[in-house]
Amino acid sequence: MPRGRKKSDVSREEKLLKEREAERQRRALRKNDPELREEDRIKEYLRYIQRKNDGRIKLLKDLNERDRRGKRKKLKENLAAFRLRQKVLDQALRNTPPPSPPQPTPARPNSSDGGSSRREAGRIRIKRNRSKIYREYERLKKHNKSLQ
Repeated sequence: MPRGRKKSDVSREEKLLKEREAERQRRALRKNDPELREEDRIKEYLRYIQRKNDGRIKLLKDLNERDRRGKRKKLKENLAAFRLRQKVLDQALRNTPPPSPPQPTPARPNSSDGGSSRREAGRIRIKRNRSKIYREYERLKKHNKSLQ
């Protein structure tokens, strides 16, 4: 029986899917951090400047008249779509009723900070353990003094 390299159970597509998800999470993390987002913005701007200097991005003044018309047409379409989205959002916000006032929640007699019961149980357990350790410490200290 020849023994070769064992093939992975994970297919290529699953690996790619996993990598894409990891990349999506990394981008979301960078997007939510203001410092990292600013760093990415600066890097992208420098990349744009470099591409513009290399001639990979053409400016409007460098295009011929026909291409300029095409660019302007695309710009008008994009602007119209943007304004339509803004208008729909504005209408939705105007037609949405104001939020109702928050319902008063009954105060818990045991909870001073409004924490969960699991948290309170954990604090009680910690306090009990600390007390136990302190009592043991005091007992050993007395025992130590009696030996001297």
